[in-house]
Amino acid sequence: MRAYAINEKGTGYSNILTFTTEKKQVATLTTPVASNIEVTSATLSSSIEVPAGVEVTEKGICYSIFSTKPATDGPHVTDNNQGNTIHVNLQDLNEGASYYATAYAVTRDGTFYSEATLFTLGRTYEPTVTISEITGIGETEATVNAGITTDGGREVTEKGICWSSTSSTPTLEADSWMKSESSGNNFSLKLTSLEKGQKYYVRAYAKNVNGTGYSPAFEFTTALTKAPEVVNMEMTAIHDDHSTAQAVISDKGGLEITERGFVYSTTVVSPTIGAAGVVKVASGSKDDTFTAELKGLVYRTRYYICAYATNAKGTSYSSPTNFVTSYSSAPSTFVQIEESTIGSTTATMSGKITNDGGDGSEAIGIDEVGFCWSENNSEPTIEEDNHTKVTLNADKTFTLNATGLKAYTYYYVRAYAKNKNGVGYSYYTTFRTLRTTPGGDDNVPPGTATKSVK
Repeated sequence: MRAYAINEKGTGYSNILTFTTEKKQVATLTTPVASNIEVTSATLSSSIEVPAGVEVTEKGICYSIFSTKPATDGPHVTDNNQGNTIHVNLQDLNEGASYYATAYAVTRDGTFYSEATLFTLGRTYEPTVTISEITGIGETEATVNAGITTDGGREVTEKGICWSSTSSTPTLEADSWMKSESSGNNFSLKLTSLEKGQKYYVRAYAKNVNGTGYSPAFEFTTALTKAPEVVNMEMTAIHDDHSTAQAVISDKGGLEITERGFVYSTTVVSPTIGAAGVVKVASGSKDDTFTAELKGLVYRTRYYICAYATNAKGTSYSSPTNFVTSYSSAPSTFVQIEESTIGSTTATMSGKITNDGGDGSEAIGIDEVGFCWSENNSEPTIEEDNHTKVTLNADKTFTLNATGLKAYTYYYVRAYAKNKNGVGYSYYTTFRTLRTTPGGDDNVPPGTATKSVK
């Protein structure tokens, strides 16, 4: 290096001096590494390499959503710690956003930057909720049981239920709603003042800073209780003094059936419970199709009958119908005496039931069978004449080996059988016991001389 000066005579120079400049103070930085990435924050780390004697006067992290090479003229955070590492926690970032970040260091000779890195913050959402079940559905009320399945990553500030009878996706803004004051994720709310028999749509909701989350919609219909409906009244069996009735409850009216049965009368065309001349028979069945047996009926009589069912709303009746009981009588029998069985003091009597007295709709029980006989009454009876009970066989026959009869005596015999209607007798039959052969000790005939025989 020389100094110089110029005049009219020319240019003059000084002696030559030499010097050497100092080496440039540069810094080399590694690409930042992002860690602890949260919803609105992240930690960035980098390291600095500088030659010996180089002083770093400032260091930190630059970040930007828009610039791919952020610098200190934009958002940045300084690390004031000593040493050649950079460790910075970025705060208040935009949720879910992607950021570019560079590390920087300042020396005497300028600001030096690393390569940029890209990181994306976590994102939160509205809460998610669900309805588990709807219980206690009545005419004007129902209980909704719901729960928060996730808080969306943010604190839940409010939860509850919204419902509508017109919109299948009720909202807080347009429909009825109720807030839950309970703690915890699970909650139940009882809806009241609902309309009877109305279909409702209901959704649970929960709020956080991101907004309102709704559950899928549930639907339910409030009860519309009424007296039950009874149909298909019919007689499934008709007999002489008893019959079987059957009916169906087609609608319980939304309530428990407390009683079901039949009412009948010989005089009231549309019988009801408590009316004069009406008999009530409750059914022991708990099914919708129920039956009952009507007992103590009168033979060949017309009866008017209705089925009924009762719940808390009242008693309803089926359409009335009528039936006529059948008739039964005492049994019919047949009797015979086999000639070969007749002795002087014995005879075998055979009987058979030809009709049990019923109309054919059911078997009539036989209570007793036997025979009655008389020497002078052509229609012997068990009340006035000799009679003996015997055992009835499976084929409806019965027999008696009669003993102790009188020799050479004419008898009238009838078989008999008893049922609930009384005693039925067969037509009589007759027979005569045989003569006896006189023995040595018997009396001689009148007018005959007695002769001793030795």
